[in-house]
Amino acid sequence: MALLDLYLSHNYLFYPYNFFMRFIFILFLFTSFVNHPHHEGVIEIEYNSSKKELQIAGKWFVDDLEEALRKKYKYKKDLIQNAKNLSEDSLVVDYFKKNLIFKQNNIHLKMDCVGTEHENSYLWVYFVIRDFDPNTDFYCYAQVLCDLLKDQSHIIHILKSGKKDSFKSSCVNSVIKYKW
Repeated sequence: MALLDLYLSHNYLFYPYNFFMRFIFILFLFTSFVNHPHHEGVIEIEYNSSKKELQIAGKWFVDDLEEALRKKYKYKKDLIQNAKNLSEDSLVVDYFKKNLIFKQNNIHLKMDCVGTEHENSYLWVYFVIRDFDPNTDFYCYAQVLCDLLKDQSHIIHILKSGKKDSFKSSCVNSVIKYKW
């Protein structure tokens, strides 16, 4: 019983100090999550055999894309207000063509931007690669937002015959290889 009395009196004497230290620790934990957001994009790829084209849909945070475009091109348009016309904006299309690259047989595949749409805080961007050969390996280089955010990663879903294969890429390891 004497040990319990000693413990209680010890904690009582330093209660304000312990409370303060616990508060600081909890505050530190909370702010460490707030100050270090996770940056992740999603890329969905599907081969349309009737059109012989690779269809690509990418989803990224609007504010991150705006910041990357401002940094690279001094771009000042609001992506949300202009979401329907972005597929015609040469700077936006150029940014994606330089940072989302597809290759087959070491040849850069021509990717056309066919549309965009805004969803909550995300921007969906749609691309198509025509005359795609599904019998040859292809490589996807996903570097979108890596010039702005070093912790950017991408979840890449490849849809094939109703089945989904998923990969994760990062700014350091941005290449995936896939064979249809």
